[in-house]
Amino acid sequence: MKVLLASLTAVSLVAGGWATISADPLPEQISVGAKIPLNFLVKQHGVTPLAGLKPTVLINQGSDAPTKFAASEGKATGWYTATLSFPKPGDWHITIESGFGKSKTTMPIQKVVGRIVSQ
Repeated sequence: MKVLLASLTAVSLVAGGWATISADPLPEQISVGAKIPLNFLVKQHGVTPLAGLKPTVLINQGSDAPTKFAASEGKATGWYTATLSFPKPGDWHITIESGFGKSKTTMPIQKVVGRIVSQ
């Protein structure tokens, strides 16, 4: 399985230590309004998958206020899924906040296109 590693090492005030966040890649092309699952794994100290967190995913364009999506526990221990939907085309910033202290990571810019109309 290909995994886009978006990792972060952060000092946490809760439960001591730091966490890494690894996210599955998003589709190469995303259209406005499509419901896109973002699956990601949170590991304490980069080793132990962390269950029971309440992660969120933030999306925004430039200086616009972010839109927040709650993530739920996913396919295995430490995995979470948030279903994203982008309201307009353009370049979007995606930040995953793990729910483990202040650990978070920002993914590469995601290009979103206008609605695709089938012919």
